[in-house]
Amino acid sequence: MRFAIYYLVPSKKTCGVIYNEGVAVLSALIKAKGDEVSFFRLDLDDFKRGVNIDFNADVHAISFASQQFSLARRLLNILKMRAKGIVIAGGVHATVARESIIALDGVDAVVSGEGEPFINWLLANSEKPLSTCDIKNTHISGTGARPLERADYVDINKLPFPDRTIFDKSLLRRAPEFVLSRGCPFSCSYCVNEFYNREFGFKIRKKTPSYCIEEFDSTFSNIDIEQSKIITFHDDDFLTNIKWLEEFGDSYRKSFRNPFRCNASAVLVTEEKVRLLKEMNCEEVWVGIECGDENYRRNALKKNVSDKKIYRAFELLKKYGLRGVSFNIYGLPGETWSGIYKTVQINRKAKVYLASATAFIPFPGTSLYESVKADGTLKHFTEEEDNKGLNTPGVSNTLSKQECINAITLLNASVNLRNTLLYWFYIFYFRMPFIIKRELVGFIPILKKLDNPHAIDFDRSEKK
Repeated sequence: MRFAIYYLVPSKKTCGVIYNEGVAVLSALIKAKGDEVSFFRLDLDDFKRGVNIDFNADVHAISFASQQFSLARRLLNILKMRAKGIVIAGGVHATVARESIIALDGVDAVVSGEGEPFINWLLANSEKPLSTCDIKNTHISGTGARPLERADYVDINKLPFPDRTIFDKSLLRRAPEFVLSRGCPFSCSYCVNEFYNREFGFKIRKKTPSYCIEEFDSTFSNIDIEQSKIITFHDDDFLTNIKWLEEFGDSYRKSFRNPFRCNASAVLVTEEKVRLLKEMNCEEVWVGIECGDENYRRNALKKNVSDKKIYRAFELLKKYGLRGVSFNIYGLPGETWSGIYKTVQINRKAKVYLASATAFIPFPGTSLYESVKADGTLKHFTEEEDNKGLNTPGVSNTLSKQECINAITLLNASVNLRNTLLYWFYIFYFRMPFIIKRELVGFIPILKKLDNPHAIDFDRSEKK
C-alpha cells in the first residue's frame, strides 16, 4: 500500500514544531512492512500557495492539534474532491474532540489516542473492508456511534525506531529531539493530559535504557552528531522514575556526552535527581510555573505546586550549574494585572535563567476549556490567529489583546533585571498608553547602562 501522511503545524516561520514522535513511529511501522510513505508537513502558508498532495495514495493519514482544525477541514475538502484512497484523522484533536471530526464528510476513520494498533490492523488487513475493524479507539464511518475507548496499551519497547528521515534533516541536526516515555502523572486543567488521564487511565511507559541508546545510535548514524548543539528530550516529565534515571544515566554517560535539556515538574526536582542530571551532562531544565498566584495555580490550574517547591527547584538547578527555564501562561481566565505582577515576581525571586511566556489557549478536552465555554467567554480564533500557535493573544476575559501582549513582553523584559529602578520603570511602562510610551522609550538605554548588560531586552516593536 501507499500511504500519505499529513502533519499540520502552526506557522513554520514563528513556531519551532519540527519533530512529531507519533507520525515518525507510524511511518516506521509502515516502512517496516515494505509499504511506501509520502510525508507532508503543512502550515497555512502552504495552503495559500497551493499544497502538493499525493492524490493517488491508498491511505491518507492526517495528524493535527486543535489549533490546526481549520487546516484539517481545508485538507479534507481537497481530498474529498480528488483523492482515491481512504482518509484517516488522528492526533490530539481527533482524541479530545473526536465528535467534531466524525461529523465531517470525507473521513473514513477517526483514531483517538495511540495510532499504532489501527495502523497495524490496516497493514495486516488491507483486503478487508474498514467496517470489519475492531480496534477499540477507532471510529469507522457508517458503523454507528460507539463510546470512546482506549486501545490496548502499546509496548513502546517493541516499536521500530521513529522514522526521522521524513523530516528536514538540516533542522533536526541543530537540536535532535527524542521522546523516551509516554504519559504524564499530572492532570493540570489547561493541558490535554488531563483528558488522557481521565478517559484512558494514567500509566507512564518508558523506553528501556538499552532501547534508548540503540535509538540514539540509529539516529546519529543519519545525523552528524558533532553539529548537534544540544539534544532535547520532550518527555512530559523526565524525572518521574529515579531508578530509570540512574540506569539511563549510566548508559548515556558510557555512550554519549552530548548536552541535553528536558522537562520537569518542580515537585519532582530533588537534589539527588539534579546531581544525576549534571553527571549526565544536562545543561537546561524546563519547569512549569505557569502562574505566580499560588492559590490560583493550585485551585484553578489544578497544578498542586507551592511557591516554596518552585523556589527550591530553581535553587537546586542553579546550585549544580543547570539553566532553569520557566514556563508561564498569561491571559488566564479572570487574571488581572495583580496576577501578572505575581508571575513576574515569582520568576525574579526564583532567579530563573529564562522565562518563557505564552498566551492562554483553551484546549478542547480540558477543564478550563469547559469553564470558559460555560461562562460564555470562549473565543474562537481566525485561521491566521490559529496559525500563530501559542503566541495568539486575546483569549482573556479580563485583559485586552494588547494587555496580554504587554504582559508577555513585561516578563521577558524584566525577569532578569538586577536594577530595581529599571524593573519598576518596566512595570509602569507597560501599563501606559502607547503615546506616552513613545515619549519615554528613549530613557530605556540610559537606565539599562545601570543594569546587567546581558539582560533580556524588551519587545523592539515598541520602538516602531
